Amino acid sequence: MGPKRWGWIILCILALVWSLWFFYSDKIIARYISVSYRLDASYKSVVNKNFREFVFDNLKLMDNKKGTGILAKSANLKTRSSSKFFGDMIFDMTNVRFIRKNKTGPASPSNDLTGLITTPFKDNWNYNKVSGAIRSIKGGMHIEDLVALSEDIKLSFNGDIYDNDTIDGKIRVFFSKKLADKMFGGFAQAALDEGTDGWRSFSADIKGDYKGPSIQVTGKLFRLNIKSVDAAKR
Repeated sequence: MGPKRWGWIILCILALVWSLWFFYSDKIIARYISVSYRLDASYKSVVNKNFREFVFDNLKLMDNKKGTGILAKSANLKTRSSSKFFGDMIFDMTNVRFIRKNKTGPASPSNDLTGLITTPFKDNWNYNKVSGAIRSIKGGMHIEDLVALSEDIKLSFNGDIYDNDTIDGKIRVFFSKKLADKMFGGFAQAALDEGTDGWRSFSADIKGDYKGPSIQVTGKLFRLNIKSVDAAKR
């Protein structure tokens, strides 16, 4: 077989691959998310902008094992260049809620650290914007520079979440003065630092079992194990 014929065969294969990617890229990227991050992905529609960037309408990502997920009215997912075909995933979402399989209801006032940790993840908060990056690691996923912004809560997180229900990360949360005064008292109020414009904040290292992690609050002198996060969210 001559070089010219081999050239035509290669061009036909490339054309076939391009066609498959063009027509089925939405299903391919949804499958990639499911396999790489152990998340079920569903959406109303998706636009493939440039083969590495996808814009989703009504995107829902759910970790069925943990029963937690995220729902975004609009989501831009972009893959970063790496040695792998896809690499890391950068996300930028708007009109976002954290969700659970079993609805937890509105956040209720709390006097302990459990409330400080779980309140931002209640499913009644609507975040104007959530952004960051995620990549698959051995036995779990690494979340980088997660930032969630709403009128009364600002949240950031960096760390690892593993398939064996363990977590190792750093979290920082800001609450508006109005929300902090309404939601927290006693021990929880004492753990908050005063910030600018009345915002109250706390930073913590979270390690161990996802359902009962050890919490080290930055700048404070106490360390303790909180009760089950699942129980606290009911």
